[in-house]
Amino acid sequence: MALGNRSESKTYWLKPVNGKFEWGVKEKREGFIERNVETSDGKKVTKYVKEFDHVEGFLSDVYSEDSDYGKRWVVKVTDGDEVYIITFKYSSGYSKSFLNQVENVNLDRPIRISCSYKEEEKNGKTVKNTAIWMHHKDDNGSWEWVRFKYSKDNPQGRPELKELVVKGEKVYDDTDQLKFFEGVVNNIFNERKLKKATAPRPEKTVEDFIPSDEFLDGDLPF
Repeated sequence: MALGNRSESKTYWLKPVNGKFEWGVKEKREGFIERNVETSDGKKVTKYVKEFDHVEGFLSDVYSEDSDYGKRWVVKVTDGDEVYIITFKYSSGYSKSFLNQVENVNLDRPIRISCSYKEEEKNGKTVKNTAIWMHHKDDNGSWEWVRFKYSKDNPQGRPELKELVVKGEKVYDDTDQLKFFEGVVNNIFNERKLKKATAPRPEKTVEDFIPSDEFLDGDLPF
């Protein structure tokens, strides 16, 4: 398992927090950290979390959705029969870094996703810098960094941020960029799903239905 331990659950909901991926549950479990948090509506709740440095598997889907906590991106990674679902805010450092890389991911190779968090002081304010980083396996089986396809110096058709002034302060509107990336991920993953759905299935032969010598007549598993 890419998270490093086994559990009865086959689906893991993760989110990036302070440079780690957190898996949170409501019930106390061995190896989990107790954490008191405040929800968006001001309620204080206790949850239990386990932290991981990275997630490994195959990148199988990316999409946006509305949730009780606002719009967010959903990233689905599969590893055999286990599924890891990473969520992060629709407009954030996590989303910007991830979306600028995603077109350069080789979806046919294993991927490793990690995150980072750093605080800096700028103009008397604390600025939180967050990012998602991806690596995929190269031809030699080593982890290779997935480079950004889009950047400020090389936008390649990506819309620029719109500069606005709100209450006397300069802010940047990324609405057009995020709409652009909606189209990017839809093209990547909708096309991939279509290929899988229309791929010819191998025809079954008589040999496919012959029981293995592993079972005797009285021990067949049905």
